[in-house]
Amino acid sequence: MAITINTVEGTDFVVVNETGAPRDLVFTKPTAVASGKDICCLIAIDASTTDATVTWTPASDFAQLFDLTEADANPKIALWRKRAGGSEPSSYTFSYAAATGTLQNAIGVMWVADGADDATFEDVAESYSDQSTGSPTCPSITTATDGAVAFAVTAANTGQFLNATDSIYPTGYTGMMSRVASVSSSSPALSIAFKTQATAGVVGAAQYSSLYSATPGCRSVSFAIRPAAGTSAIPRIMAQRLMQMNN
Repeated sequence: MAITINTVEGTDFVVVNETGAPRDLVFTKPTAVASGKDICCLIAIDASTTDATVTWTPASDFAQLFDLTEADANPKIALWRKRAGGSEPSSYTFSYAAATGTLQNAIGVMWVADGADDATFEDVAESYSDQSTGSPTCPSITTATDGAVAFAVTAANTGQFLNATDSIYPTGYTGMMSRVASVSSSSPALSIAFKTQATAGVVGAAQYSSLYSATPGCRSVSFAIRPAAGTSAIPRIMAQRLMQMNN
């Protein structure tokens, strides 16, 4: 089964400006949502040394797969997943608040995967690195299952440096999206790409080429989704919804 993606970048994203706490990211239900498919939501938050701890309130029934919220000056990245039921709401709200420090801007994306394993959704646990570079590299991960879909995600605090062109994505990967919450020094940028692992083994490091025109603080993470047990089906990335939030 070939992997497919229907991007909404540039046509179906929403900018929300809020100053209250907690802050809400409201994602419209992707059109591909159907019973038995997986809804994924990934959010990155601009970081600062005064915003060390973030508390999350995800949409109902979403399980958190990882939450990279270390107290440092690089973006915080978190991922959730839900197996869709027969009746889904028209939208999904993810809220966050600062348990310590000051709330920062956020950017998030939601997509649907078809054919992933329910019992072991995350094929390879996330691996990440922090860098200050214009060409961030997502680390290698081991050992991915035959037919798994590997993701290369990178975020930066200073979105005004983003070079959003198709040529920036890692070699061999399909670009899902590359966006900035707003063109300012305090709004994060988020870029995501994916590829199918043809045979079981190591997924090598994935470098974005000249993603930024400067060298902002970046956090880059790699992970993989496992295909359903007992089938050769490759999880298909069906659709995505992009949400951006600014101060």
